[in-house]
Parts: sequence; C-alpha cells; structure tokens
Amino acid sequence: MTTRSLSTTLLSLGVLVGAAAAIAMAAGFEPAPESGFLVKVALYKLTFIASAGLLMAGAIAGRWARSGGRQPHHGAALSQPESQRTPIDLENPATPLELPLGEEAPVGVPARPTPEPRSNDARRVT
Repeated sequence: MTTRSLSTTLLSLGVLVGAAAAIAMAAGFEPAPESGFLVKVALYKLTFIASAGLLMAGAIAGRWARSGGRQPHHGAALSQPESQRTPIDLENPATPLELPLGEEAPVGVPARPTPEPRSNDARRVT
C-alpha cells in the first residue's frame, strides 16, 4: 500500500466514522441502552476523538506522500558547501541555528543565544 492510498484510506475512514456517529446521535441511537446518560456521552465523545485521530493521521500521511518522503530541514542552506550556496543564503545564513542537543554550531555560525531571564521570571530564594 502506498503512502498516498494509505492517506486516502485514513481520511475516508475518519469521515465515515465521524458521519456515522453524528447520524446515530441525531437519530437517537443508544450505544449502551442500560447505561446512564454520561456513559452515552462518553462513548460518542470517544468516537468523535477516534474520527479526529483518523483524519489527522490521514492528513499527516498525505503531507508525507506529497513531500516525497523527505523531512524539511530548516538549516538547508548551511548544510550545503559554500561553493553551492546562493548569494541570498550567504547573506542570511538561517540563524538562529537549530541544533540537536549536544551538538555545537559550525565555525562562523552563531548558535542560538540563551534568553535573558525577565524580572518576573526570577525566583526569590529566602
């Protein structure tokens, strides 16, 4: 199954589950006839949450399929050799640089500065 067909399947299933729950609720269908009102509301709520989860998973899979399976790289200009960079990349080297924990910025590229604590953020120790 390709990512595009998986995306379409998840989106369709999410719409079907949500529509079925909405129609059942409007028609007065009781998912658990002997239970109380709050249990019925909770079951419908869980059904709508499941529908939203399917829709979200389908949207993420669709976006992944459209991107060709590539993840965006925010520092793409910095990952290229300097000879292949465009003049715009050289003027604005995508700072502040987002680095994974434990890695240092390349030479000549400023790392993200640490924010100064604001006066209302300082905690008093007594």
